[in-house]
Amino acid sequence: MLYIFKFRLIWVLNILLIGLLSSSAYCQPKKLIDLDFKNADVKDVLRVLAVQNGANFLIDNEVNGTITIHLTKVTFEAALSIIAQSNNLEYTNDNNVYRITQVDQGLLNVDYNNDLLTVEAKNAKLILLIENMAKKTGLNLVTAPDLKERITINLQSVPVQNALDAILIQANCVADKNGAVTFIRKQTANQSPFTITYQNDLLTIDAQNVPLTSLTREITEKTGISVVPNQDVAMNINIFLQNLPLVDALTLLCNTNNLQLVSAGQAWRIAKNPPVNSMGQNLNINYDSKNGLFDVEIQSASLAA
Repeated sequence: MLYIFKFRLIWVLNILLIGLLSSSAYCQPKKLIDLDFKNADVKDVLRVLAVQNGANFLIDNEVNGTITIHLTKVTFEAALSIIAQSNNLEYTNDNNVYRITQVDQGLLNVDYNNDLLTVEAKNAKLILLIENMAKKTGLNLVTAPDLKERITINLQSVPVQNALDAILIQANCVADKNGAVTFIRKQTANQSPFTITYQNDLLTIDAQNVPLTSLTREITEKTGISVVPNQDVAMNINIFLQNLPLVDALTLLCNTNNLQLVSAGQAWRIAKNPPVNSMGQNLNINYDSKNGLFDVEIQSASLAA
């Protein structure tokens, strides 16, 4: 009986000891390291970091450059991240094997003269392109932190807003304006892309399957003139028109979607077309944007009908 008790006691003590050792290892703080290099080859710095921490590094041949770095009491992960950011590197960790590669910078040239923007970008980071545009033009352009897209685009001497619209379409992004600040973010999956520009009192719209409320809200913001659909008007719009006066553009938008434009003082309302009157009279208005002419067609049914 005494033997069994001793055996059980030893068994319990062993379990407690294992638990304490595991807990101690788990709670042990991460190893902190120091790095101090001046104009050193970045590959040599990475090798030192790997040796200090027993890590496995696979460094691509394209990795190059020098680095001056002084770090005190930082973790391995923090040191590696700082080195990568400083030398435009990327790394992945697969089963404790770190593969380190050089990031392709791509080609990026941005020029701004006489209020016209020229952009030459080939596989360039979208964030860098927007930052360059902001510096050149003085606009307040802010990018979302998760914007990782790259872009290839060539624009020659175009107005800034037109250039920005083209870049947003190419990168599948949208711009949200808040006063003088434009915030650029990814386009959500359920959001249909559309572009609206208003320059020199001329409106351009390119919209595919866009809710009318979203379209009119953007028109109001761009033009400063209130355009509001009635509550009973709920539909998606497909339209492309270019460089038309506001009223002409709104009229064309309404005519092509069986709606009517109603003046409301300094604002405009968009309403459903009224039903055909008792005499069977119907009115169709079409706008020829090429020739700048309206075509009015009145159809009347006979009284006998």
